[in-house]
Amino acid sequence: LVVEKDFSNTNMAHIIKPAVAYISDVQAENTTGGACTTGTWSDRTLNTMKGETWFIESLSSNVFTLSAGTYKINVRAPFYRPGDVRIRLYDNTNSSGDIGGSHYGSSTEGGMGYAYYETLKTVTASTAFKIQYLAANNSGTSCLGNATDDTGENEIYTTVQIEKLK
Repeated sequence: LVVEKDFSNTNMAHIIKPAVAYISDVQAENTTGGACTTGTWSDRTLNTMKGETWFIESLSSNVFTLSAGTYKINVRAPFYRPGDVRIRLYDNTNSSGDIGGSHYGSSTEGGMGYAYYETLKTVTASTAFKIQYLAANNSGTSCLGNATDDTGENEIYTTVQIEKLK
């Protein structure tokens, strides 16, 4: 027995495709990520958006504003020889920060490593955020990311992936 169902008249409004946007620090070829500020929480550069960005109300001066909703947020930030380092999602509207994972990158040896942050966040009104870091060491102009100098390609450092769940 084979039963076929016609779904053409079925209301499928409850099925939601999440929207995904990316906010990144994009620099010209052979431009490093910059020097680390040490001993205080400092902002990572955010200057480029792509993907489905309709739920991001603005991006200005490294601050992005999300409309009300529930989000899955993933952050990846490179560091070159920073010593102990942490990143956080800072709620600029309400002056509070959620600290992400710790990372250690030798201040004298080795190459670049990444600090990560992942969260589910519900905001009930437009809320402004930024990504901040706290580093123990400044290894120079490559501390926030070492340039790869691939011919004709931009350098990409901090990346924020935002998935609007509802």
